[in-house]
Amino acid sequence: MFIGDGINDSPVLAQADIGCAINSASDITVSAAGIVLIKDDLIDVLRAILISKKSFQRIKINFAFAFLYNVILIPVAMGVFYPIHNFKLDPMFAAVAMALSSISVVSSSLFLKLYNPDEHIRDCDSGGVLFNNNKVKVRVEGSGESGVPLVHDEAIMSSA
Repeated sequence: MFIGDGINDSPVLAQADIGCAINSASDITVSAAGIVLIKDDLIDVLRAILISKKSFQRIKINFAFAFLYNVILIPVAMGVFYPIHNFKLDPMFAAVAMALSSISVVSSSLFLKLYNPDEHIRDCDSGGVLFNNNKVKVRVEGSGESGVPLVHDEAIMSSA
């Protein structure tokens, strides 16, 4: 992950696995970065990491639910139980069941609106933040054109 705020950071932002631009007035930097933070607050980088982890977790939950739902209901819709129990699903109800699958996945995704990343981030008195109960000190390597410190810290990614 690379965090930058100026035109000179654009090539590195484009090559980084995750490029994050902070309060950039440059269109080049905005187009090169994967994440653009509007404010000059470095805590937003931690928030972006937490939101992306929670989003990926929700994607895995939705995938597992949709897979199980389809594994169970597609054979029922095909009529697997017809020879045994003389039960078949009307095609109209099968279509409704597939629509309910999509609706349930979308509804599950809407739970991300309830997620608050600030519950996992607390300020420390001795400089730094508590990130998922691990103290993270942000090391400043220089300052960009707007005076915003540029951050590089392995602890953020390893504790994330």
